[in-house]
Amino acid sequence: MRIISLICVFCMACGGGDSDSPTTDGSDQDVIQEDTGPTHKSTGARAYIIDSDDDIGQGDYVNARIGDFLIANDHVRFVVRGGKHNFYMQGMQGGGIVDVGPAEDDLIQEIMPLGGFSSLGDSTVTVTKDGEDGSAEITVTATMISIPLIEAFAGDFGAEGTMTVKYRLSDSDTALEVGISTDSLDTVMGGVVMFAGGPLTLSSFDGYMISEGPNISYGFVSETPLNITTLGNVNLALGQEITGDEEWRYWLTVGNGSMSSVLDQILSIRQDPAGTVSGTVDDATAVIGAYNADGELVSRFRPNSNGEFSGKLPVGIITLVAEGKGRETGVSVEVDVIENSDTTDLQLSANKPATLEVTTDMPMRIEMTTTTGGRIVQPISAGTSTIPVTPGQWSITAMRGFEYEIDTLDITLEAGQNESWAPKLERVLDTTGWIASDFHLHSEWSTDSNVPLRDRILACAAEGVEYAVATDHDVVTDYRPFVLESLKGRIVVASGVETSTAKWGHINNWPHTVNPDLPGRGSPVWFGLDFPETMNAVGAGSPGHVVQINHPRRGSSALLDNILFDPEDPDLEQLKMFTFNAIEIYNGGDTEAMELALVDWLTMLKHKLPIAATGVSDSHSIGSYCGHPRTYVQVDDDDPATAKGPDVDNAVLAGRTLATSGPFLTLVKGDNGSVQIKVSGPSWMPVETIQLYEDGVAGTPIDVAAYDGNVVRFDNAVSLENPDAAFVVAVARASASAAPMLRAKVRAVSPALWLKKE
Repeated sequence: MRIISLICVFCMACGGGDSDSPTTDGSDQDVIQEDTGPTHKSTGARAYIIDSDDDIGQGDYVNARIGDFLIANDHVRFVVRGGKHNFYMQGMQGGGIVDVGPAEDDLIQEIMPLGGFSSLGDSTVTVTKDGEDGSAEITVTATMISIPLIEAFAGDFGAEGTMTVKYRLSDSDTALEVGISTDSLDTVMGGVVMFAGGPLTLSSFDGYMISEGPNISYGFVSETPLNITTLGNVNLALGQEITGDEEWRYWLTVGNGSMSSVLDQILSIRQDPAGTVSGTVDDATAVIGAYNADGELVSRFRPNSNGEFSGKLPVGIITLVAEGKGRETGVSVEVDVIENSDTTDLQLSANKPATLEVTTDMPMRIEMTTTTGGRIVQPISAGTSTIPVTPGQWSITAMRGFEYEIDTLDITLEAGQNESWAPKLERVLDTTGWIASDFHLHSEWSTDSNVPLRDRILACAAEGVEYAVATDHDVVTDYRPFVLESLKGRIVVASGVETSTAKWGHINNWPHTVNPDLPGRGSPVWFGLDFPETMNAVGAGSPGHVVQINHPRRGSSALLDNILFDPEDPDLEQLKMFTFNAIEIYNGGDTEAMELALVDWLTMLKHKLPIAATGVSDSHSIGSYCGHPRTYVQVDDDDPATAKGPDVDNAVLAGRTLATSGPFLTLVKGDNGSVQIKVSGPSWMPVETIQLYEDGVAGTPIDVAAYDGNVVRFDNAVSLENPDAAFVVAVARASASAAPMLRAKVRAVSPALWLKKE
């Protein structure tokens, strides 16, 4: 009414009562509206549906959308997924938590409530208390369904009924209270599963768990002890059995990145006997570890800029020690923590780390080892990078994949010593016309990896990989926002997915576009599909779309093992279903599986199936090097500054792929029934034999001479044993190790060279 009144007053002031004034439809007139202020509360406890980007924020792990639900106060902030789809794991609906903490610090992918092996089916999310009375609440009511992923692999263990989840927060709370109840006739176990980003480090304790990140930390605690299981970036916490009208409650606490900031809240919620300790450390960049009488970690403090620390600890004898990356453990201080007491003025001393300052003009991998088993693997970008190092004797190697010579340094570093090094790497292989690619990579968006996205891309560039395809398990990942500025022009990235089926093995497929409104960000859904339906779901046959069968001879996750494919006597009906267009010949360092997959691929070629052979790293960590093995793809534009992903993909579809864990191997048609084979490798790379396969039949291995100062190890015409062969493939091998330069034993498989047009 006040807005209408203001408009009327405005019209009157403009002469609206003058009968001689012209009349209009109002389209040319200014309309004054009252400023009613914020649509929602901006302080204190509050809950509402997000209707503005201002409530979403910016951050690497922000998953909120307009239409999701915010519950927050002046201390903490949480976003609950709305709509008919959950976010991360496929097959469930809205009602889980997708953001926790300030948007710029958030590291949560999704937190889903559990009732035994059941979670959220058809769900309704509502604001049941908006916070006007100082208390906010969001209620989720959902049909309980068996978690599709668990059902696909292990059968239906889900309970029937309705699950109710209540998220509660008052004005003064620093933790979100979550209550789970069901009307199921079955007794179910209340629980929660958290999918989180790679920077989080998880520790589990006596019935609770804490995750530490760079600027934020999380804790899960219940009134009863939690049974905690961790795999990669998946954290599962099971609580107590729920029967009848009972409600199981847990609290999600948020801290400043330190374990101690979360433990303070956990001890208060559990009302555990605790005391407070405080003190200073002489190096504010150290952390303070707190250990119980059994040597188990209890807490970690992060001092402020003045070296001061304080916080709660459980009662008992606690040992405090200054520690940190590259530091030898400092002198310990023992404290007898007494309930409700304060132990103050503790003084700790931290040992200084040694540091290695590396300056380079290109990305590279620095690998450092000691005689006592110490190992550091550090990808670095161009410029100067500082690596903290524990004092001692170190053997250091700088390297950049298969096309470069290496540089080495042996050094003894003392505490506090800073040593500079500028390694020089010479590119010695000519791979013009080919782009180095890795089509199987995992990051923090896979349930079994915790590599942050920026680190994943840097690790690939450091190995000389020029085209990297994201293939996380059942989640579409977009690398593009995470390419460091210093890497632009050095690497091309694409979004893909590893569709990880229970029956048909694992299948990489790309390119994809991230769709944040669908589970798995638009990943293909495979539950309950037969093989042709699965091929259709992953896009087999779509123009420009690569569908790659992964590790085809690796047990339960291998298609060819699962369907009992016999390359010596292939089932023609099976071959008709092979609508994929690529197959991993060499995955990681598994040479036994590689030799089996090679025979499978040759059989497919004999039956004229247009399938490319690839080499992939399947890297899940920084230590399992990206691009080891890799696929060189023959393209018109091999410059990563200008190359286009779709052009590389189409070259894969055309079969122009070299799968290799080291040597650069080419094969071309020669004269008079021969082929020309050329094998190159840096001085450190072993190459021992070359073998031709004519129409899939193995020929006699040919010895390759040791490195004699020429990177071209073999460049000769080889006569074919079968002049009528339709196609030929060359394979290079070596049994010698080349660690740390190579992750895998040397194998290189050329593209199929078709000698006859038909």
